[in-house]
Amino acid sequence: MDSHDHKKEEYDGVKMRDNEQPSLFIAQMERLKIKMQEKKHNVSDKEFMHNILSKLPESESSSMMNPYQIKKLIIKEKLTSAHTVDNGHRKDAPRECRGSKRKERIK
Repeated sequence: MDSHDHKKEEYDGVKMRDNEQPSLFIAQMERLKIKMQEKKHNVSDKEFMHNILSKLPESESSSMMNPYQIKKLIIKEKLTSAHTVDNGHRKDAPRECRGSKRKERIK
């Protein structure tokens, strides 16, 4: 296994622990991302964000949610809605709700 494969495997295998500070985990992920870029394996910002979210701790019990799972849901919702925004209006909104570029006649 060459060092490129090793860095990719290390990057893919990292998971945040319950007792780990998020800022330290993100810093670790950023260092691994830079090392991978040095080996010509680029990770987009969007992919990086989704990778971090997928590596957050999850509850061992299916009946309870880890606080990070709740935050992950909120962040994913914001990311999803941010990608649907077009000129300040949601792309999936009905056309009449997006605003009109026509000038309304004054009565």
